Amino acid sequence: VGSAGQIGAQVDGNSSLIFHPLIKEQHGVWECTATNAVASVSAATTVHVLGTSPHAVTNVSVLPLLLAANISWEPGFDGGYFQRFSVWYTPLVKHPPRAHHDWVSLAVPPGAQHLLVENLQPDTSYQFSVLAQNKLGSGPFSQIVTSVPRGFPVTTVPPEPPAITVHILLSPPQALSANETARGVLLRWQPPAQLSVPLSGYALELRQDRGGWEVLERSIPSTESQVLVPGLIKDAFYEFRLVAFAGSYISDPSNTTYGTVRFG
Repeated sequence: VGSAGQIGAQVDGNSSLIFHPLIKEQHGVWECTATNAVASVSAATTVHVLGTSPHAVTNVSVLPLLLAANISWEPGFDGGYFQRFSVWYTPLVKHPPRAHHDWVSLAVPPGAQHLLVENLQPDTSYQFSVLAQNKLGSGPFSQIVTSVPRGFPVTTVPPEPPAITVHILLSPPQALSANETARGVLLRWQPPAQLSVPLSGYALELRQDRGGWEVLERSIPSTESQVLVPGLIKDAFYEFRLVAFAGSYISDPSNTTYGTVRFG
């Protein structure tokens, strides 16, 4: 609802609102109000301007997760065409903010209104924005939302009276091994040998061709002793290792097992 003269609309002699030419900015709710000394009455209508690029998404929300963030939003008007979305993000740095073309972009599956962004650095501020596109082009970026993903729990011992010493025993998972199958690499292991607190679960880490370690699966149940890893690249060299969780404690990594994937 705005002033007609501000965006190219005119009121003619028959008290009709005329849009000529009709432009994208005139899309929205229009309200007419008549007022005299006795009362004031209003009537509203919605104008849909078709054949334009999409409008910006609204209500962008970021839910921080463990080394990840879940981005959700409400789509704007699509301009009359099918629209698709992409999520853009960048870590905050001390020098001036980077332009959007320096950000990382991730395509959103058709029809989805949320996206999980993974492999983020813990305790680092990130900026997120969402962009809508249709066959006529891109709409404006959404507002920028800043969030900090969570890191792994830190191994700490609560303060105790000086005369009491607390010893927490949580050794690494044992005997991690890898076997190639037609469906992927099957990993097997034994639970920690020393455990003074209840086991919560495991996290699986992977690295390819001697690169950096990445978390592949962070929520393996404590009752499991094997996991299948599908979708690996043929003839690539992979290394795997496990850590165990018990409440807020995390073990050292297990032995590293490795192999070259030879199935296609």
